[in-house]
Amino acid sequence: MTIPFVESKRNELKAISNIIYGRELYKVNINDIDYRLLDKIITNNKVPLATINNTYLQNLCNISNSFKKIYTSHMNEYKRQRNIYKILLKEFNNNNIEPILIKSTGHYPYTSDNVDILISEELLVVAREILLKIGYVELKNMEEPYKLLFRKFENGESVYAVHLHTKVAWINPFHDEQQIIKRSKKSKEDELVIFPSQEDCLLINMAHWFYEDKQLKLRDMLHTKYYCKTVLNWDYILMIATRYGWLYGLKRSISTHNYLSKKIFKEEFQILIPDYMESRVKINKKVALPYNFNKISNKLLHFIKIIMSKSNDGIYKELYLFIKYALIAKGIRRTPGFLITFSGLDGSGKSSLINSLTSIYNRSGVNVHSRWCRLGSTAAANKIRKIMKKNDEGNAGTVVNANYSIKTSNNNKLKKIWGIFLITELFFWYLGQFIKAKTKGNVIMLDRYWYDALVDLKLDYSLNVEKNYYIKLLDSLLPKPEISYYLDVDLNKLVERRPEENFDLMNAKERLYSMQKNKFTFIDCNEELYPVVNKITMESINKYFSKW
Repeated sequence: MTIPFVESKRNELKAISNIIYGRELYKVNINDIDYRLLDKIITNNKVPLATINNTYLQNLCNISNSFKKIYTSHMNEYKRQRNIYKILLKEFNNNNIEPILIKSTGHYPYTSDNVDILISEELLVVAREILLKIGYVELKNMEEPYKLLFRKFENGESVYAVHLHTKVAWINPFHDEQQIIKRSKKSKEDELVIFPSQEDCLLINMAHWFYEDKQLKLRDMLHTKYYCKTVLNWDYILMIATRYGWLYGLKRSISTHNYLSKKIFKEEFQILIPDYMESRVKINKKVALPYNFNKISNKLLHFIKIIMSKSNDGIYKELYLFIKYALIAKGIRRTPGFLITFSGLDGSGKSSLINSLTSIYNRSGVNVHSRWCRLGSTAAANKIRKIMKKNDEGNAGTVVNANYSIKTSNNNKLKKIWGIFLITELFFWYLGQFIKAKTKGNVIMLDRYWYDALVDLKLDYSLNVEKNYYIKLLDSLLPKPEISYYLDVDLNKLVERRPEENFDLMNAKERLYSMQKNKFTFIDCNEELYPVVNKITMESINKYFSKW
């Protein structure tokens, strides 16, 4: 949500300005505040309420229960993320790794999409092994130079994300990582946090929102309070920005920041800069936060940065990286196809598992197509069945009548012919799904597969699938999925879940599935859903990314 700030005169915007400022910058009646809207503004501007400590905020909590709920939710999220980071930090420290939180100004940065950690390049292999060991998944599809992205999943949700940096880079380097490490310090506000110096924080923050996000948020402006605590070493700032080719971008980002902060916070949040850092900025449109920059002009500034850069990477490498990852961002690269199938009795939880896994894969930036199909349910089979029923409508003696199924007919020859047709048609449908996965680089999850069709074929159409040479030929020709899961549930529990099911039929199907057990990875689904989701997530998503 982008809302005009000063011009709108909204009470919600005045209130958040006062919270960030620390006192009543604008007069506002708290009874006139729409707290749902206020919460949206705070969320979209990534304002870290939990790390703000001033009288105005505390008074608002005491006066308004609605605001107190917003603040409490922020505190809970802050504590949750900090506790996870504490575990990670302990593992790192045990291996002599001191991670630097490059987007922190002294507090744990819980409103970031992921925690950005800078380490020395020689420690990257060890750090990666630690993250994998404690249950993180490396998202190799989220490829960027000089950093790796990891996520931790629990109960079908992404609960934590880590960007492991060896350089402060957004495609191209913007800073000297050795200088950041050398000048970093431990926070007085939070014992877990090691963070960059004021000058380095300013450089990192300005580069991030100007070149990477292309968007200025209230959180970014709040960080200015930290920069302005002491006199900055502008010679150092000038040296870094000049060396990495983005001095003009730095001047423009600071001047834009100062222009907007003057509009919103009057003079208090402006960065005091020397004359040689001045850059004229004029914003004709309404002041709104988040403030979005023109993407085309920012790409042009990024290109100028590459041309002007004097970093060790050199202009040709920087230009190569810029073009390569611009193409990757547009989806111009080959991705591996991946087929996962789920088999089992009705009610075993196939659909629920697929829905949870689809959400996890999508959260990891992977497109998933889920499909349901069983013997006799394809479009071609349904079309033929409708034609046959239409032709014989009203004739109660035919086995193709609408109220009389072929599979319940006493005509075994007809049943077998129909069964052969169905399994052939289903063979080509499954083959098409496999080809689609491989050629388009999709992840396809199938609710039921060939193995389920063989069980139905034997029970419903009197075909001996083990001795039928035609079916055995189809079975040998059909490609095997990367993973085939069988969801194993005790029959008594299935009856509790689905009392309408026939126990004897389920028992017969279970025996037929057990005859194919060498084709499956068996998953015990007798307990709660989420432990199963966690197990399958780690196994399947790690196997998928191993193909990258």
